[in-house]
Amino acid sequence: MSETSTREVVRAYHDAYCRGDVAAAAAQLGDPFRLSSPMMAFDTSQQHVAALIRFVPFITRVDLI
Repeated sequence: MSETSTREVVRAYHDAYCRGDVAAAAAQLGDPFRLSSPMMAFDTSQQHVAALIRFVPFITRVDLI
């Protein structure tokens, strides 16, 4: 994937996430998928989406750095 395409995907995911549109955010995820952070880890996009459904309603602001 080119740098421009990667930026477009990241921006689309971020924008969807910030407006609470889990379906649009999920549409940006590819396979294979893995996410690991200090607070959580997911081995599939389905696991991540399930967490987003529970978490996104609590988000009031996210700054993309």
